[in-house]
Amino acid sequence: MKRVAFICNMNNNFFTMARYMRDYGYNADIFILNNEFKHFHPLADSFDTDFKSYTKILEWGHFSNFVNFDRHSVLEPLEGYDVLVGCGKAPAFLNRAGRDLDILIPYGSEIGLTRYRSGAYNSSPVYTRQYLLTEMNFWRFTRHQAAGMVAAKYFLDQYDRSFRQVGGHNIFTYRVPPWVYTPAFNPESMERRLREASNRSMMRTPVDVMKSLRGSHHPIIFHHSRHVWKNCSDGISWKANDKLIRGFAEFVKRAGPSVSPCLVTCEYGEDVAESKTLIAELGIERHVHWMPLMLRKEVMLCLALADFGSSEFHESWLHCGTIHETLAAARPLFHYRQDALYSGRHTALYPIIQVEQPLDVTDALMRYLDEPEYFRDLGEKGRQWFQREMAEGAMHAFVSMVEGRFEGDRPVLEVT
Repeated sequence: MKRVAFICNMNNNFFTMARYMRDYGYNADIFILNNEFKHFHPLADSFDTDFKSYTKILEWGHFSNFVNFDRHSVLEPLEGYDVLVGCGKAPAFLNRAGRDLDILIPYGSEIGLTRYRSGAYNSSPVYTRQYLLTEMNFWRFTRHQAAGMVAAKYFLDQYDRSFRQVGGHNIFTYRVPPWVYTPAFNPESMERRLREASNRSMMRTPVDVMKSLRGSHHPIIFHHSRHVWKNCSDGISWKANDKLIRGFAEFVKRAGPSVSPCLVTCEYGEDVAESKTLIAELGIERHVHWMPLMLRKEVMLCLALADFGSSEFHESWLHCGTIHETLAAARPLFHYRQDALYSGRHTALYPIIQVEQPLDVTDALMRYLDEPEYFRDLGEKGRQWFQREMAEGAMHAFVSMVEGRFEGDRPVLEVT
């Protein structure tokens, strides 16, 4: 079996893939960059510590490591691996070191790292020698990032509208691997974990709070997307959370005092304050509960205690973490999607509750009061889709890439 190195664990995506690959018998290891968020450590996505035997922390990843570049520290940990899979800043570091990725699977921000922006790594535009050196290194970084992305043999791209412009001769596919490891996070596993947690003393965690809410509220909508609907610093992360909030508020009004629904969301994103203000203006504060930023394993347990999951409502996305998590948890999904954009991607698309405007949320929740079984069935159909198309179909396609047998869907378009 080939040795596979997964480099950068943003969103816990590669930890998920490494576990599937190890189930197939591959020697798959995870290499975490030295500047990754703590909540994207494997510990955030696992109830055990088996990952320690195949997880390594790299000495590079931060921009300062690119300024003071050490080729040996980049290449030495990866010696002996047959296939390098990467995302994030991995293309730039490896390209500069002289060894490119075999498979590139962007998580979303890589395209921005191919564009030079003056001042991106300087806090103050004071034109000192250090400032100019930093600018020169960032310019060099963007050049290596673009070259490294182009050089990867395989390019898995869920973000076609932006990443296609990178150009190159990659073997391209729209296929995206699953971002949730279903053996650990299927509904049956979550129910067992919740029973075990209820039988022992523990600190008051988000899951404990969710259990308490479950006992006094119905239905519960779980919304763990970032709050980005008034301000968007990167220009691509709009979520339109206000559509869900406004639609939920109208449902509270229509359902009346005999129904006690709850919207559970997270203090995550640059518009948290704006969302809290909107919730107060709509008069639904007692029906909204705020959670801290949670680990993936906590998210999955909370979804198991919810009646609905939700993703985002501004841009049409086919795949993302909140989508995969909700589908894997067998919960009906509030989401916005333009189906015509995805012709030919799958034999069928996963079921959603289409949200184009706030009243779409209101109408679905009102229908839920009369037809709860319809929505439970919708969630189960989503889980079956995820298992068939992602946990099995997409991973089998990825294995064929590792073995060099995948021919791709079409090439990435050249920049004109």
